[in-house]
Amino acid sequence: MRTCKKCGKRKPLDQFELVDKERGWRRHECRACVRIRVSEWAERSKDRIREWRKRHYRDNREKIMKRVAEWVAQNPDRRRKNALSHYYRLQHDAVMAYGGYVCACCGETEPLFLTIDHVRSDGAAHRKRLGSLGGARFYKWLRDNGYPPGFQVLCMNCNHGRHRNGGKCPHKEGVTTIPKGSRAKRPEAHSPAEAHGRRRVKR
Repeated sequence: MRTCKKCGKRKPLDQFELVDKERGWRRHECRACVRIRVSEWAERSKDRIREWRKRHYRDNREKIMKRVAEWVAQNPDRRRKNALSHYYRLQHDAVMAYGGYVCACCGETEPLFLTIDHVRSDGAAHRKRLGSLGGARFYKWLRDNGYPPGFQVLCMNCNHGRHRNGGKCPHKEGVTTIPKGSRAKRPEAHSPAEAHGRRRVKR
């Protein structure tokens, strides 16, 4: 047993990281306190770390790209898994930054239905400037720019509805209803079209 100099608790020896295997030296801080300390340091230093990474990449781009290309060629399955993990992490952070997992129009909360919408309906022009159809590059742009205003969380129905209805979701006009079993909460999203004097478009 050993007493942690940080939290003062007595813990088993294996809760203290071994720093010198030959001499048997271990940290005086327990693993839990080390994790907290490192996490706090990373939070305080995240801007400095990001700038260092950008500078390091810029100065060593060719070597890094070559090393990455070799690794991708040798590990295609792991590369795909890592790319998906990175994408979902960026997507999650963006959704949380713009209000969490709920559609700003109809209240839908199913994560698989949700996406980030351009409030000013200028998504096509924005993606063209980014040189991307969206995806990870778009979410990364949001993160690197501090999640600027002008974006919102919408479900796919409301997102496409705004696009096809001149920038205004049909839910706002009461021309559609939410299917039974949906998690949408907004009353106006469930209003039948007939109650608003509108006719449904035949499909």
